[in-house]
Amino acid sequence: FNRFDVVLHASHFPESHTGINISKKLESMWDSWKIQAERRHILVRDGASNMISGSNLAEIPAIHCTIHLLQLVVSDSISENIVIDVLSKCRRLVFYFNHSSLACTNFKQIQLQQNLDPLCLVQDVPTRWNSTYLILDRLNKLKIPVQLYLAERSDLMPFSTLEWTLILNIIKLLKPFFQLTQEISSEITPLSSVIPNLCSLKKFMSKCQVDLSIQETKNRLTTSLKNRFFSEINDAKSLNILKNRYYVIATSINPRYKFSFFEEDIKKQAKYWLINEILSFEKTLVCSEKVDFSVNEEPSQLNFSINTEKEDTLEASSLREVTLRTIALNNRINIVPGQKICTNCLVKLKASTEINTDNINIADHYTNESINKENIFSVQQEADINKNRQELSDCLSIIGVSPVKLHGKPFANRMSIGKKN
Repeated sequence: FNRFDVVLHASHFPESHTGINISKKLESMWDSWKIQAERRHILVRDGASNMISGSNLAEIPAIHCTIHLLQLVVSDSISENIVIDVLSKCRRLVFYFNHSSLACTNFKQIQLQQNLDPLCLVQDVPTRWNSTYLILDRLNKLKIPVQLYLAERSDLMPFSTLEWTLILNIIKLLKPFFQLTQEISSEITPLSSVIPNLCSLKKFMSKCQVDLSIQETKNRLTTSLKNRFFSEINDAKSLNILKNRYYVIATSINPRYKFSFFEEDIKKQAKYWLINEILSFEKTLVCSEKVDFSVNEEPSQLNFSINTEKEDTLEASSLREVTLRTIALNNRINIVPGQKICTNCLVKLKASTEINTDNINIADHYTNESINKENIFSVQQEADINKNRQELSDCLSIIGVSPVKLHGKPFANRMSIGKKN
Protein backbone atom coordinates (compact mmCIF):
# COMPACT_ATOMS: atom_id res chain seq x y z
CA PHE A 1 0.00 0.00 0.00
CA ASN A 2 1.06 3.62 -0.43
CA ARG A 3 1.68 5.83 2.55
CA PHE A 4 0.41 9.41 2.54
CA ASP A 5 1.22 12.23 4.95
CA VAL A 6 -1.41 14.91 5.43
CA VAL A 7 -1.15 18.26 7.20
CA LEU A 8 -4.35 18.63 9.20
CA HIS A 9 -3.81 22.14 10.46
CA ALA A 10 -1.51 25.16 10.07
CA SER A 11 -2.14 28.30 12.06
CA HIS A 12 -0.74 31.83 12.23
CA PHE A 13 0.99 32.45 15.57
CA PRO A 14 1.57 36.20 16.09
CA GLU A 15 1.65 35.99 19.89
CA SER A 16 4.81 35.73 21.96
CA HIS A 17 6.13 32.17 21.83
CA THR A 18 5.84 31.46 25.53
CA GLY A 19 5.04 28.05 26.97
CA ILE A 20 1.52 29.15 27.95
CA ASN A 21 0.74 30.56 24.50
CA ILE A 22 2.12 27.47 22.79
CA SER A 23 -0.05 25.17 24.92
CA LYS A 24 -3.14 27.31 24.19
CA LYS A 25 -2.42 27.21 20.47
CA LEU A 26 -2.05 23.43 20.55
CA GLU A 27 -5.31 23.06 22.45
CA SER A 28 -7.18 25.27 19.98
CA MET A 29 -5.87 23.27 17.03
CA TRP A 30 -6.87 19.98 18.64
CA ASP A 31 -10.30 21.34 19.55
CA SER A 32 -10.93 22.49 15.98
CA TRP A 33 -10.55 18.86 14.87
CA LYS A 34 -12.31 17.43 17.93
CA ILE A 35 -9.22 15.45 18.93
CA GLN A 36 -9.83 14.54 22.56
CA ALA A 37 -6.99 14.13 25.06
CA GLU A 38 -7.16 10.32 25.01
CA ARG A 39 -6.58 10.34 21.24
CA ARG A 40 -3.46 12.53 21.35
CA HIS A 41 -0.57 10.15 21.04
CA ILE A 42 2.73 12.02 21.10
CA LEU A 43 4.25 15.39 20.19
CA VAL A 44 7.60 15.80 18.42
CA ARG A 45 9.30 19.04 19.43
CA ASP A 46 12.72 20.65 19.65
CA GLY A 47 14.58 21.20 22.90
CA ALA A 48 13.77 24.88 23.39
CA SER A 49 12.57 25.64 26.92
CA ASN A 50 9.35 27.24 25.68
CA MET A 51 8.47 24.14 23.63
CA ILE A 52 9.17 21.89 26.59
CA SER A 53 7.00 24.09 28.78
CA GLY A 54 4.24 24.22 26.16
CA SER A 55 4.04 20.44 25.78
CA ASN A 56 4.05 19.98 29.56
CA LEU A 57 1.22 22.50 30.03
CA ALA A 58 -0.74 20.83 27.23
CA GLU A 59 -0.29 17.53 29.09
CA ILE A 60 0.77 15.56 26.03
CA PRO A 61 3.69 13.10 25.92
CA ALA A 62 6.54 14.58 23.89
CA ILE A 63 9.83 13.47 22.38
CA HIS A 64 12.79 15.54 21.26
CA CYS A 65 13.56 15.90 17.54
CA THR A 66 16.24 13.24 16.97
CA ILE A 67 18.05 15.09 14.17
CA HIS A 68 18.24 18.26 16.23
CA LEU A 69 19.89 16.33 19.06
CA LEU A 70 22.24 14.67 16.58
CA GLN A 71 23.45 18.04 15.30
CA LEU A 72 24.04 19.17 18.87
CA VAL A 73 26.24 16.11 19.36
CA VAL A 74 28.43 17.22 16.44
CA SER A 75 28.57 20.88 17.48
CA ASP A 76 29.49 19.85 21.04
CA SER A 77 32.49 17.92 19.77
CA ILE A 78 34.25 20.34 17.39
CA SER A 79 36.55 21.87 19.97
CA GLU A 80 40.11 20.75 19.21
CA ASN A 81 42.31 23.66 18.12
CA ILE A 82 43.72 21.85 15.11
CA VAL A 83 40.22 20.99 13.87
CA ILE A 84 38.93 24.51 14.51
CA ASP A 85 41.89 25.99 12.59
CA VAL A 86 41.26 23.82 9.52
CA LEU A 87 37.53 24.59 9.56
CA SER A 88 38.27 28.31 9.80
CA LYS A 89 40.58 28.08 6.79
CA CYS A 90 37.90 26.25 4.80
CA ARG A 91 35.29 28.85 5.70
CA ARG A 92 37.55 31.70 4.61
CA LEU A 93 38.10 30.05 1.23
CA VAL A 94 34.36 29.51 0.70
CA PHE A 95 33.70 33.11 1.74
CA TYR A 96 36.28 34.28 -0.82
CA PHE A 97 34.57 32.46 -3.71
CA ASN A 98 31.08 33.53 -2.61
CA HIS A 99 32.09 37.20 -2.75
CA SER A 100 33.98 37.19 -6.04
CA SER A 101 32.19 36.34 -9.28
CA LEU A 102 35.51 36.43 -11.14
CA ALA A 103 37.01 33.88 -8.74
CA CYS A 104 33.99 31.61 -9.21
CA THR A 105 34.28 31.85 -12.99
CA ASN A 106 37.99 30.98 -12.95
CA PHE A 107 37.38 28.13 -10.50
CA LYS A 108 34.67 26.63 -12.72
CA GLN A 109 36.96 26.96 -15.74
CA ILE A 110 39.63 24.92 -13.97
CA GLN A 111 37.06 22.20 -13.25
CA LEU A 112 36.05 22.08 -16.92
CA GLN A 113 39.69 21.67 -17.89
CA GLN A 114 39.81 18.65 -15.55
CA ASN A 115 36.71 17.18 -17.29
CA LEU A 116 34.66 17.70 -14.13
CA ASP A 117 31.13 18.98 -13.75
CA PRO A 118 31.46 22.53 -12.36
CA LEU A 119 30.53 22.70 -8.70
CA CYS A 120 30.68 25.42 -6.08
CA LEU A 121 32.06 25.07 -2.60
CA VAL A 122 29.48 24.67 0.15
CA GLN A 123 29.16 27.27 2.87
CA ASP A 124 29.20 26.21 6.51
CA VAL A 125 26.00 27.52 8.11
CA PRO A 126 25.50 26.70 11.82
CA THR A 127 21.72 26.42 11.44
CA ARG A 128 21.96 23.96 8.54
CA TRP A 129 22.14 20.28 9.43
CA ASN A 130 25.45 18.59 8.57
CA SER A 131 26.96 21.81 7.24
CA THR A 132 30.40 21.01 8.72
CA TYR A 133 30.45 17.65 6.98
CA LEU A 134 29.17 19.11 3.70
CA ILE A 135 31.77 21.89 3.46
CA LEU A 136 34.62 19.44 4.07
CA ASP A 137 33.20 16.77 1.77
CA ARG A 138 32.80 19.20 -1.14
CA LEU A 139 36.25 20.65 -0.55
CA ASN A 140 37.79 17.17 -0.59
CA LYS A 141 35.86 16.29 -3.75
CA LEU A 142 37.29 19.39 -5.48
CA LYS A 143 40.74 18.93 -4.00
CA ILE A 144 42.67 19.07 -7.31
CA PRO A 145 40.86 22.14 -8.73
CA VAL A 146 41.29 23.91 -5.38
CA GLN A 147 45.01 23.14 -5.31
CA LEU A 148 45.43 24.35 -8.90
CA TYR A 149 43.59 27.57 -8.18
CA LEU A 150 45.47 28.31 -4.93
CA ALA A 151 48.80 27.62 -6.65
CA GLU A 152 48.15 30.65 -8.87
CA ARG A 153 47.17 32.94 -6.00
CA SER A 154 49.71 34.51 -3.70
CA ASP A 155 47.10 36.12 -1.44
CA LEU A 156 45.58 32.79 -0.39
CA MET A 157 47.26 30.19 1.79
CA PRO A 158 47.24 26.70 0.24
CA PHE A 159 46.33 23.62 2.28
CA SER A 160 49.21 21.52 3.50
CA THR A 161 49.35 17.73 3.15
CA LEU A 162 48.67 17.40 6.87
CA GLU A 163 45.59 19.60 6.56
CA TRP A 164 44.22 17.57 3.65
CA THR A 165 44.75 14.40 5.67
CA LEU A 166 42.97 15.96 8.63
CA ILE A 167 40.04 16.99 6.41
CA LEU A 168 39.73 13.43 5.12
CA ASN A 169 39.80 12.00 8.66
CA ILE A 170 37.10 14.39 9.86
CA ILE A 171 34.93 13.44 6.88
CA LYS A 172 35.23 9.75 7.74
CA LEU A 173 34.33 10.48 11.35
CA LEU A 174 31.29 12.64 10.54
CA LYS A 175 29.95 10.60 7.61
CA PRO A 176 27.86 8.21 9.78
CA PHE A 177 26.17 11.24 11.38
CA PHE A 178 25.40 12.61 7.92
CA GLN A 179 24.00 9.28 6.73
CA LEU A 180 21.89 8.89 9.85
CA THR A 181 20.49 12.39 9.43
CA GLN A 182 19.53 11.57 5.85
CA GLU A 183 17.86 8.36 7.00
CA ILE A 184 15.85 9.78 9.88
CA SER A 185 14.86 13.05 8.20
CA SER A 186 12.74 11.17 5.66
CA GLU A 187 8.99 11.67 6.06
CA ILE A 188 8.41 7.92 5.97
CA THR A 189 10.93 7.08 8.71
CA PRO A 190 9.08 5.86 11.84
CA LEU A 191 10.07 6.34 15.46
CA SER A 192 11.02 2.66 15.55
CA SER A 193 14.15 3.39 13.49
CA VAL A 194 15.73 5.63 16.11
CA ILE A 195 17.02 2.96 18.51
CA PRO A 196 18.50 0.65 15.82
CA ASN A 197 20.25 3.52 14.04
CA LEU A 198 21.61 5.20 17.15
CA CYS A 199 22.74 1.91 18.70
CA SER A 200 24.58 1.13 15.47
CA LEU A 201 26.15 4.59 15.49
CA LYS A 202 27.22 4.16 19.10
CA LYS A 203 28.82 0.81 18.27
CA PHE A 204 30.60 2.31 15.27
CA MET A 205 32.01 5.16 17.36
CA SER A 206 33.32 2.75 19.97
CA LYS A 207 35.14 0.58 17.43
CA CYS A 208 36.33 2.97 14.71
CA GLN A 209 40.03 3.77 14.58
CA VAL A 210 41.03 7.36 13.82
CA ASP A 211 44.22 9.33 13.44
CA LEU A 212 45.71 10.71 16.65
CA SER A 213 45.11 14.23 15.36
CA ILE A 214 41.34 13.83 15.79
CA GLN A 215 41.28 11.29 18.61
CA GLU A 216 40.01 13.92 21.03
CA THR A 217 37.24 14.88 18.61
CA LYS A 218 36.20 11.23 18.35
CA ASN A 219 36.16 10.90 22.15
CA ARG A 220 34.02 14.02 22.48
CA LEU A 221 31.59 12.74 19.85
CA THR A 222 31.25 9.43 21.68
CA THR A 223 30.70 11.14 25.04
CA SER A 224 28.19 13.64 23.67
CA LEU A 225 26.27 10.87 21.87
CA LYS A 226 26.01 8.94 25.13
CA ASN A 227 24.97 11.97 27.17
CA ARG A 228 22.24 13.08 24.77
CA PHE A 229 20.73 9.71 23.81
CA PHE A 230 21.85 7.17 26.41
CA SER A 231 21.98 9.26 29.56
CA GLU A 232 22.27 7.51 32.91
CA ILE A 233 20.92 10.57 34.72
CA ASN A 234 17.37 9.94 35.84
CA ASP A 235 15.59 13.28 35.48
CA ALA A 236 13.03 14.94 33.22
CA LYS A 237 15.65 16.74 31.11
CA SER A 238 17.75 13.67 30.30
CA LEU A 239 16.99 11.10 27.61
CA ASN A 240 17.80 7.42 27.43
CA ILE A 241 16.11 5.98 24.37
CA LEU A 242 16.59 2.44 25.71
CA LYS A 243 14.54 3.29 28.80
CA ASN A 244 11.90 5.43 27.11
CA ARG A 245 8.64 3.53 26.63
CA TYR A 246 7.73 5.30 23.37
CA TYR A 247 11.00 4.44 21.63
CA VAL A 248 11.06 0.91 23.06
CA ILE A 249 7.46 0.02 22.17
CA ALA A 250 7.81 1.45 18.65
CA THR A 251 10.96 -0.60 18.05
CA SER A 252 9.50 -3.79 19.57
CA ILE A 253 6.48 -3.92 17.26
CA ASN A 254 8.51 -3.21 14.11
CA PRO A 255 8.99 -6.63 12.43
CA ARG A 256 12.43 -5.59 11.19
CA TYR A 257 13.82 -4.98 14.67
CA LYS A 258 11.65 -6.45 17.46
CA PHE A 259 13.99 -7.04 20.43
CA SER A 260 17.26 -7.31 18.47
CA PHE A 261 18.83 -4.21 20.02
CA PHE A 262 17.74 -4.81 23.62
CA GLU A 263 19.47 -6.41 26.56
CA GLU A 264 17.52 -8.96 28.60
CA ASP A 265 16.32 -6.46 31.21
CA ILE A 266 15.06 -4.12 28.50
CA LYS A 267 13.34 -7.01 26.72
CA LYS A 268 11.39 -7.84 29.88
CA GLN A 269 10.41 -4.20 30.34
CA ALA A 270 9.38 -3.96 26.69
CA LYS A 271 7.08 -6.97 27.00
CA TYR A 272 5.50 -5.48 30.10
CA TRP A 273 4.91 -2.13 28.34
CA LEU A 274 3.42 -3.90 25.32
CA ILE A 275 0.89 -5.75 27.44
CA ASN A 276 -0.05 -2.57 29.27
CA GLU A 277 -0.62 -0.83 25.94
CA ILE A 278 -3.09 -3.53 24.95
CA LEU A 279 -4.81 -3.50 28.33
CA SER A 280 -5.05 0.30 28.35
CA PHE A 281 -7.60 0.14 25.53
CA GLU A 282 -10.09 -1.27 28.00
CA LYS A 283 -9.73 -0.64 31.73
CA THR A 284 -12.70 -2.75 32.83
CA LEU A 285 -11.43 -5.84 34.61
CA VAL A 286 -13.35 -9.06 34.99
CA CYS A 287 -11.68 -10.05 38.24
CA SER A 288 -11.96 -7.83 41.31
CA GLU A 289 -10.12 -10.21 43.65
CA LYS A 290 -6.65 -11.73 43.59
CA VAL A 291 -7.24 -15.29 42.43
CA ASP A 292 -4.94 -18.31 42.58
CA PHE A 293 -5.66 -20.51 39.54
CA SER A 294 -4.81 -24.18 39.29
CA VAL A 295 -5.65 -26.59 36.49
CA ASN A 296 -6.53 -30.28 36.66
CA GLU A 297 -5.15 -32.75 34.15
CA GLU A 298 -8.35 -32.28 32.18
CA PRO A 299 -8.37 -28.68 30.90
CA SER A 300 -12.16 -28.63 31.04
CA GLN A 301 -12.05 -28.25 34.84
CA LEU A 302 -11.01 -24.86 36.26
CA ASN A 303 -10.77 -24.32 40.01
CA PHE A 304 -10.04 -21.18 41.94
CA SER A 305 -9.57 -19.84 45.44
CA ILE A 306 -9.01 -16.39 46.91
CA ASN A 307 -5.37 -15.69 47.76
CA THR A 308 -4.34 -12.67 49.81
CA GLU A 309 -0.91 -13.78 50.98
CA LYS A 310 1.24 -14.56 47.95
CA GLU A 311 2.98 -11.76 46.04
CA ASP A 312 2.40 -11.12 42.34
CA THR A 313 5.02 -12.83 40.20
CA LEU A 314 6.13 -12.48 36.61
CA GLU A 315 8.38 -15.37 35.71
CA ALA A 316 8.27 -17.04 32.33
CA SER A 317 10.49 -18.77 29.82
CA SER A 318 8.81 -17.60 26.62
CA LEU A 319 7.04 -14.60 25.15
CA ARG A 320 3.78 -16.55 25.05
CA GLU A 321 3.98 -17.25 28.76
CA VAL A 322 5.00 -13.68 29.54
CA THR A 323 2.03 -12.44 27.56
CA LEU A 324 -0.58 -14.34 29.51
CA ARG A 325 1.21 -14.05 32.84
CA THR A 326 1.44 -10.29 32.45
CA ILE A 327 -2.25 -10.15 31.61
CA ALA A 328 -2.88 -12.18 34.75
CA LEU A 329 -0.86 -9.76 36.88
CA ASN A 330 -2.71 -6.77 35.49
CA ASN A 331 -5.93 -8.44 36.55
CA ARG A 332 -4.61 -9.22 40.04
CA ILE A 333 -4.44 -12.95 39.36
CA ASN A 334 -1.73 -14.76 41.29
CA ILE A 335 -0.04 -17.55 39.35
CA VAL A 336 2.57 -20.18 40.13
CA PRO A 337 5.64 -20.11 37.82
CA GLY A 338 5.92 -23.18 35.61
CA GLN A 339 2.30 -24.31 35.82
CA LYS A 340 -0.24 -24.26 33.02
CA ILE A 341 -2.47 -21.23 33.20
CA CYS A 342 -6.13 -20.63 32.54
CA THR A 343 -7.25 -17.03 32.94
CA ASN A 344 -10.60 -15.37 32.47
CA CYS A 345 -9.49 -11.77 32.23
CA LEU A 346 -8.56 -10.78 28.70
CA VAL A 347 -10.40 -7.55 29.35
CA LYS A 348 -12.67 -6.35 26.54
CA LEU A 349 -12.82 -9.71 24.79
CA LYS A 350 -13.60 -11.49 28.09
CA ALA A 351 -11.95 -14.57 26.64
CA SER A 352 -11.06 -17.70 28.57
CA THR A 353 -7.66 -19.02 27.49
CA GLU A 354 -5.75 -22.20 28.16
CA ILE A 355 -1.98 -21.95 27.60
CA ASN A 356 1.33 -23.58 28.34
CA THR A 357 4.84 -22.54 27.33
CA ASP A 358 4.42 -24.01 23.85
CA ASN A 359 1.06 -22.90 22.54
CA ILE A 360 -2.08 -20.92 23.15
CA ASN A 361 -5.60 -22.28 22.68
CA ILE A 362 -8.35 -19.74 22.61
CA ALA A 363 -11.42 -21.33 24.17
CA ASP A 364 -14.98 -20.09 24.41
CA HIS A 365 -15.81 -16.52 25.33
CA TYR A 366 -18.22 -15.58 28.03
CA THR A 367 -19.68 -12.59 29.78
CA ASN A 368 -18.93 -11.81 33.40
CA GLU A 369 -22.60 -11.69 34.29
CA SER A 370 -23.08 -15.31 33.22
CA ILE A 371 -20.56 -16.81 35.66
CA ASN A 372 -22.15 -19.20 38.15
CA LYS A 373 -20.15 -20.59 41.07
CA GLU A 374 -21.33 -24.14 40.46
CA ASN A 375 -22.60 -24.42 36.91
CA ILE A 376 -20.94 -24.25 33.55
CA PHE A 377 -21.06 -20.64 32.37
CA SER A 378 -22.85 -19.68 29.18
CA VAL A 379 -21.23 -18.51 25.95
CA GLN A 380 -22.04 -15.96 23.29
CA GLN A 381 -23.50 -16.73 19.93
CA GLU A 382 -21.23 -18.42 17.40
CA ALA A 383 -20.82 -15.34 15.21
CA ASP A 384 -19.78 -13.16 18.14
CA ILE A 385 -17.40 -15.83 19.39
CA ASN A 386 -15.62 -16.11 16.06
CA LYS A 387 -15.37 -12.33 15.82
CA ASN A 388 -13.90 -12.03 19.30
CA ARG A 389 -11.48 -14.85 18.64
CA GLN A 390 -10.18 -13.02 15.58
CA GLU A 391 -9.84 -9.77 17.53
CA LEU A 392 -7.89 -11.55 20.26
CA SER A 393 -5.72 -13.28 17.69
CA ASP A 394 -4.90 -9.92 16.10
CA CYS A 395 -4.03 -8.39 19.47
CA LEU A 396 -1.71 -11.26 20.37
CA SER A 397 -0.06 -11.16 16.95
CA ILE A 398 0.93 -7.52 17.52
CA ILE A 399 3.18 -8.55 20.39
CA GLY A 400 4.62 -11.62 18.70
CA VAL A 401 2.33 -14.30 20.10
CA SER A 402 1.12 -16.83 17.52
CA PRO A 403 -2.11 -18.55 18.65
CA VAL A 404 -2.59 -22.12 17.48
CA LYS A 405 -5.55 -23.04 15.31
CA LEU A 406 -8.75 -22.13 17.05
CA HIS A 407 -11.32 -24.71 18.02
CA GLY A 408 -13.51 -25.67 15.13
CA LYS A 409 -16.61 -25.95 17.30
CA PRO A 410 -17.90 -22.83 19.04
CA PHE A 411 -18.94 -24.66 22.19
CA ALA A 412 -15.88 -26.90 22.53
CA ASN A 413 -13.87 -27.18 25.73
CA ARG A 414 -16.22 -25.34 28.03
CA MET A 415 -14.81 -24.78 31.47
CA SER A 416 -16.56 -25.24 34.77
CA ILE A 417 -15.91 -23.29 37.93
CA GLY A 418 -15.98 -24.85 41.34
CA LYS A 419 -14.35 -24.71 44.73
CA LYS A 420 -10.71 -25.66 45.03
CA ASN A 421 -10.16 -28.97 46.79
